[in-house]
Amino acid sequence: MKKKTDRKSTVKKAILLSLLFLAAIVTTYVIFVTRIDPKIEAIELVKREYLPKERLQEFVSDINRQGKFKLEGWKIEETGEKGVFLVSYSIRWLDDGGFRTGDPVGFWFRVSPERGFCDPIQPGSTVTPQMTEGQ
Repeated sequence: MKKKTDRKSTVKKAILLSLLFLAAIVTTYVIFVTRIDPKIEAIELVKREYLPKERLQEFVSDINRQGKFKLEGWKIEETGEKGVFLVSYSIRWLDDGGFRTGDPVGFWFRVSPERGFCDPIQPGSTVTPQMTEGQ
């Protein structure tokens, strides 16, 4: 008789663990879809509109007159508006030998993947690559 109750409790534990595992998977998916996916879409929108393919490579790239640089990182923050993010990336200018020169330079954008807009923000001394290329 004890073996039957042990078996029943083992089956109940297995079912509860399976349900807990399933709940964890569903929760992770919901978090991804509601919080992470819009941020990924915002970064992709900036890449499409402001960074041509050759600039996206994380190794040394050439940019017309500006010289070489390395894309160092992305940052994304939520704003007070729903679905609107501040997306920034930083680059480090490199000399002809591929060595870092100067401080990193940042570029900021106000982005809404839902509405499809991606506007550059130009604080003080910062410019976007497109604005400096033609000058």
